[in-house]
Amino acid sequence: MVKHAFAVWLPSDISGIKNRKLEMVGQYGLQIVYGMAVQPRAYETAKRMKIYFSGWAILLCFVRARRHVNPMTDFALASAFSDLDILLAGTEALDTGYHTTVDRNHVRCEEPLLTISRRHSDHPVLWYWTCTLTFPTLFSFIRTPFKMLVAKILLASLGLELAGASVLLDANLAGINKRQVETATGCDNSADRTKWCYGLDVHTDGEVTAPIPTASATKTFNIEVSEQTLSPIGVNKPMLVINGTYPGPTIIADWGDTLVINVSNKMINNGTSMHWHGINQNGTNTEDGVNGVTECPIPPNSVRTYTFVATQFGTTWYHSHYSGQYGDGVVGTMIINGPAAQQYDEDLGTFPITDYYAESIYNVSTAALLSAGGPPVANAALFNGTMKVGSTGAYANVTVVANKTYRLRLINTSVDNGFKVSLDGHPFTVIQADFVPIKPYTANWIFVGIGQRYDVLITTSNTPTNYWFRAEIPGPMCGGNTLSPTGTGGKILAVLRYLSGTTTSSADPASTSSVVQDMICADEKNLSPLVAKPIDKTLFNFVQDKSDQLNVTNTKIPGASAGTTVNSWTINTEAIQVNWGKPTLEYAFEKNLTGLTQDSDLSVYTLDKPGAFYFWVIQNSGPVVHPIHLHGHDFYILGATNSTSTQFGPTQTFTGTPAQINSLNFENPMRRDVASLPGNGWLVIAFEANNPGAWLLHCHIAWHISQGLGVQFLENIDLMKEDLSKVDESCKAWDDWYATTSFKQLDSGLRV
Repeated sequence: MVKHAFAVWLPSDISGIKNRKLEMVGQYGLQIVYGMAVQPRAYETAKRMKIYFSGWAILLCFVRARRHVNPMTDFALASAFSDLDILLAGTEALDTGYHTTVDRNHVRCEEPLLTISRRHSDHPVLWYWTCTLTFPTLFSFIRTPFKMLVAKILLASLGLELAGASVLLDANLAGINKRQVETATGCDNSADRTKWCYGLDVHTDGEVTAPIPTASATKTFNIEVSEQTLSPIGVNKPMLVINGTYPGPTIIADWGDTLVINVSNKMINNGTSMHWHGINQNGTNTEDGVNGVTECPIPPNSVRTYTFVATQFGTTWYHSHYSGQYGDGVVGTMIINGPAAQQYDEDLGTFPITDYYAESIYNVSTAALLSAGGPPVANAALFNGTMKVGSTGAYANVTVVANKTYRLRLINTSVDNGFKVSLDGHPFTVIQADFVPIKPYTANWIFVGIGQRYDVLITTSNTPTNYWFRAEIPGPMCGGNTLSPTGTGGKILAVLRYLSGTTTSSADPASTSSVVQDMICADEKNLSPLVAKPIDKTLFNFVQDKSDQLNVTNTKIPGASAGTTVNSWTINTEAIQVNWGKPTLEYAFEKNLTGLTQDSDLSVYTLDKPGAFYFWVIQNSGPVVHPIHLHGHDFYILGATNSTSTQFGPTQTFTGTPAQINSLNFENPMRRDVASLPGNGWLVIAFEANNPGAWLLHCHIAWHISQGLGVQFLENIDLMKEDLSKVDESCKAWDDWYATTSFKQLDSGLRV
């Protein structure tokens, strides 16, 4: 149960603290009130508070005692403070730029950044739920037992007004886990989730309605990439992480917001970059975060600011595009609030699923490069950054109450594994794929390829008990994982826990799975966008071996030593290899497009017809399924071979026969930014050349793009309006550092 709650009133002119920072902290405090308070009265009161920040800031804190803490929570933990009744505390201050240190008497907030403490203990600990800020100069006189008195006075003056006190002890609050907070939004659409503010709704086409009407909010985030030792499966591993946590913090904004994200590189011997997966970057190609294409990497001890507008809404993630960093932890999730295709009660937030390797991804990728067989098998998989493996680690938990409908945002952030995801006893209602709302449909399980996202609804029953979440590798062409042997139930698990009264059962679920083991890795077949965008069929004019065909092949190159091989993945016999110090956009800045297109290592395809539709037939000559990701666009999926017949059968080639063309969907094709290229088969995609820039298309299996499986589309580059001198300036800092390091580029430069 929630033991205590209190409010702290701070004058807005505290020395050294600007009103802007107080407002940010206040907003985060109110976000928690909205997320935790189930009574409308509390929420309405909280909303009204936002207008009072000119004189006073109101900061709210909920503190909860708990045993057996989930070790992978993003919230700070203070170990063994069993004698403290109240801790003036706050841990969601990371986006305010404060550094938080935990001791026995208070949380001290100081410049410049937040370090999140992780302590694992079976002893009583305090779990901080909110984002508050305290100052030793104001509160150093408060000591136990006076804290309880202060808390009670403040609670009486404010907490009772907020929620009639019941919000503090509401059974629905106990056991709420990380990410289970309603995402803060400037547009309250809880009464009708299909609606949005400013006359927009789920049927609004964001590409046509531009710019998106908005409250003109600019949201600033500070993220820091550093080296840390963490233990996602209960065993220490050196990792590269964001803001000290894995996964990194969830970035939350509203549809139409301008995002300003400061990325600080605190690593010692690594550059980095940050790609905002699926964000189309309309008119902001320089912000795509792809080293060697749109920028030079960010050198150590440097900061790069990315600025772009959220023209889409839904669920996505962000990750490094430098070397193998995202496989070592440089990854976080994103929510762009907007309308939804169907009504629901509460948003459970993001739920990333990924493969996990005991070795560094650099070592694993090197082994994959030199392997005569398949790449190394993953040692485990993680739900929300944690997994129980044998006697170590812990399952991720999601806590719900009976008879409610919840939104859950599934994301596959793997480097090699595709997953079938299911929840025992709870069918999914699928409402969105990547950034595209779809006509809702029901499924007992869904296949989530690398980089793909699915927003699903689950409706809880009226019988409180626990259930297993499951992720399984369907077959050997979807990757390998020791926790999910092919054709078995596997042990990639998380727990859905029902509240019964004010508590949850700590017992493992006894539920069973209904997932069919069919060995096939294939995208969902029931995807139909709510907003239909037909394509004129007469525009499709396929000629085999024409320049609009992309043939994917794997080549074994003899290694330097006798009997060794080096793997190379190519498209049209070319393996992409960019130059970190000479990105594609720098060629554009220098007006040297001839040099760009003549360098075969860069694998450039020129698209020079504004507004034209470009069609691509991607042909797979092997059985491995490739998750194909396009930057800068949602592509139209016109058709693909049936994976059931091709994955383990003879190769089917697209030759443009009438039967093949008639099988394509031109009326309402699915649009998304990642699609699975079937094994031994083909995939036909199209997109409109309406976003000038240099855009990467690549396989999202880390070792495949590392070995060259990608191309660049140089789209109407002469129409770019961005200031390309920004690219040139960033490269000067990179060149200065790169000349001094012994760690050089060893692969395509694009390993994700």
